[in-house]
Amino acid sequence: MDFLQDLPKNLKGAEERLTLNIMNIVEIIHKNIQAAPMPTISAAAVLFDFPKFYPLLLELLDSLLKHSSVLGKVAEVHLRRGRILIFRYTASWDDMEKEIEIVRGCTDDKDSLAYCSITLGWAYYAQGKYDDSIKMHKLAAAQYKEMGKPSDAAVAVGDVGLGYLRMGNFHEAEQQLKRAKAQHEAVGNQLRVAQCLRNLGSVFGQQHKYSEANQMTEDAKNMFEKMGLQNEVAYCIKELAVSQAAQWNNTKALQMFEQAKSYFEEIGYKLMVAQCLFEMGTIFANRKEYDKAEEILQQATDQFKAVGDQFGVAVCLRNFGSMYGLQNRYIDAIQMLEQAKAQFEQLGAQLQAAECMLPLGNVYRKQDMLQEAFHILEEAYSRFERIGHQYGIADCKYHQGLVLRQQSQWDSALQLFEEALATFQGTNAQHKIGLVLYNQAISLQDMKDYVEARKILVKARNVFVSHGGCQEQVEMCDLALREIPELEVEI
Repeated sequence: MDFLQDLPKNLKGAEERLTLNIMNIVEIIHKNIQAAPMPTISAAAVLFDFPKFYPLLLELLDSLLKHSSVLGKVAEVHLRRGRILIFRYTASWDDMEKEIEIVRGCTDDKDSLAYCSITLGWAYYAQGKYDDSIKMHKLAAAQYKEMGKPSDAAVAVGDVGLGYLRMGNFHEAEQQLKRAKAQHEAVGNQLRVAQCLRNLGSVFGQQHKYSEANQMTEDAKNMFEKMGLQNEVAYCIKELAVSQAAQWNNTKALQMFEQAKSYFEEIGYKLMVAQCLFEMGTIFANRKEYDKAEEILQQATDQFKAVGDQFGVAVCLRNFGSMYGLQNRYIDAIQMLEQAKAQFEQLGAQLQAAECMLPLGNVYRKQDMLQEAFHILEEAYSRFERIGHQYGIADCKYHQGLVLRQQSQWDSALQLFEEALATFQGTNAQHKIGLVLYNQAISLQDMKDYVEARKILVKARNVFVSHGGCQEQVEMCDLALREIPELEVEI
């Protein structure tokens, strides 16, 4: 116990000392469990600051729980809350939900019941069950508020905001996170203020407002650095990398993902390692480096499976399917996308299930199976509409427009492109705006309206140039411009 109390205050230094002695420490704690269980709990609690030791800590908690009759209900609940924390970190959602139900059944302590609400919300969120997540976090916020715990209530409010973010309700997400941030500022909780800033960065990033997003994430990163919280710093680097990738700054994004991944590997945070690998694989797929993309996406899939994160596995399956579609491997693409869609539906992740249908419809369109493609996109449209996901609705209209263009129904296609464009312009989705403009121009070219087609192609090219990292799309526009007949001007 003296050794644990004398650890360096710096987490990295403390972890290095623990790593050299951890097996001896665990052995001593195990030997003392039966003789002195209460002091042993205090000793084991020190290890919660070091995720790489969670497998060993879980064994210690299991051993301590065998003496719950001696420890009493309060200590038992304390230990089980520790198990819940570890299960969250390792993405063991089924085990986490079972443990929460045990705690709910063995205590009437208001704080522990609120803790169950907020952690169950985390489990639902991680599995893509955003409606359920929001409900649980609203309940937790009310429970903490009733107990006079404004800081804990603010955490739950921020989690409500994250649920809305994942559902594409950016306005509500921003409002909830700003409210949470203000509450944390009122009680002087700088850690939570920084986390809200980082999450607000994600809200702006997903709306393609990259300058605001990057500024908020950088501000959060600086705050975490001052606090010496390297895991939070690494998380910010990962978020900044996501922003770079969205702007097609792929080389810089890969460097940042690699930096974040290395740190997460060092501390044993396998879930975050998997997320970094997934993002890196997606970048290689976008660069058409398919062999590299497949290798890295498989590594991500294996990591997600290792920590029991079925949601992460499904996301990888979806990206495998999209990538196979781009390679004209249609049978493989359909198999992967259908599998991902079924897995999302099983998890209750309706938004992600609907998102699988866009590349699925595209695969059928590329095979000239246009009726099947349009039917799939109509179903996706209905799903996005039920969820209220405006970006998804616009993306459906864009893909339906592609189908109608292929059927030479140009007027109907142009109408859908125009409707999609209005939504994309509202979210500042520059790459998607460029693609819609390009396909509008090609439709007009098919209709022999060469003057208007040329104007819109120039617009599309300018969008791709200003967006950066879109050389392939710029060349696509240049080729189309060369193919438009030069019209003689009458004098």
